[in-house]
Amino acid sequence: MTEDVLDIRKLSRLYPFLKETWNLFEELDETVEIKLQNKIYEDICNGVALILKQHDKKYIDFCKKLVRNYNLLCNNPGECKIKPSYCNDLNNWLYYYIKKENLDGEIFSNFFNDIIRQSKFYAPQNRMCLYSYDTNYSEPNKIVMLNIFESNISVIISVLKGQYDVMKCYCQEFVKEIVQIYKTMNEKYCRNGNGTIEKNVSTCSKLRTFSSLYTGYIYNEESMKSILPSLTSNNNIEFMSCESNVEEKKLQLENEMSALTQVYTKNELQEFEHQSSNIPTINIIPTVLSIIGGILSFFMLSYKFTPIGNMFRSKKRVKKIKSIYDRDEEKELFYHTPDKANIYSYNKRYEIAYGRL
Repeated sequence: MTEDVLDIRKLSRLYPFLKETWNLFEELDETVEIKLQNKIYEDICNGVALILKQHDKKYIDFCKKLVRNYNLLCNNPGECKIKPSYCNDLNNWLYYYIKKENLDGEIFSNFFNDIIRQSKFYAPQNRMCLYSYDTNYSEPNKIVMLNIFESNISVIISVLKGQYDVMKCYCQEFVKEIVQIYKTMNEKYCRNGNGTIEKNVSTCSKLRTFSSLYTGYIYNEESMKSILPSLTSNNNIEFMSCESNVEEKKLQLENEMSALTQVYTKNELQEFEHQSSNIPTINIIPTVLSIIGGILSFFMLSYKFTPIGNMFRSKKRVKKIKSIYDRDEEKELFYHTPDKANIYSYNKRYEIAYGRL
């Protein structure tokens, strides 16, 4: 887990109880299909590429995924409001995608910031997530892992207190790894006055958030203290490696995963069906044709677009992340838009400046 590029396949094998997170990475990473209702994505991104004079296919593909995943064409506040937990997961995927595709930092920044500007005219009530991993954090790949822990804290607690022995073993190993990340980073960046260095401020804030969650929600019971490491002590907790008796444990794990999946699936399916039934069938062809004719001139003249009505909303997007966030974290995740609901002063920053990754 020290590499810049997260190996999602390896992580999914090491920590199978986090399958919802690994599935989300894969779904967000899916290619935007070439079909009529997705043509607007291509036209928007081709317009951005024309302005930026950057026509590399990998950046246009990135742009289309970004517009789809951030749901920028949705203009119904009741259906399109982005939750802090979803921002967190989007940013985790975005960091992974940038590293995986080796995107140039400056080009990425230009695309990202231009799409943010356009989003205010498509859907002024929609809030755009702030991405700042590479500018605000030291060792952002490890920050991503801390975020994954936070997003799944309810799952982690459930597994640790549950009856599934093999799953619990994998979960213990995950927690042990995350605690080690915390200890190493806290010692390196937040001790001996280092926490006041500009780039370390956000890093140390994230570490404090992790510490509060870990001690307040997981390491607050005696039963947990006997199987999990302390943040302040160097005493090692010994437990049997999950790799012993591989074949036997593999079969047991499959049974446990099947049982755990049944618990999650019923509620999630009901939620998905409810959301799907509320998405109106929209004839987008007239809207698309009327917009495409003038889209490039609007880009060139004023970076503005006529607001588009409710557009096609991808049914594959996953909104089932379990996480615990407070108001302090929410203000770090959103750009300021005309939506008066977000009044935090932190959101005075609009642009992102990137060097080369």
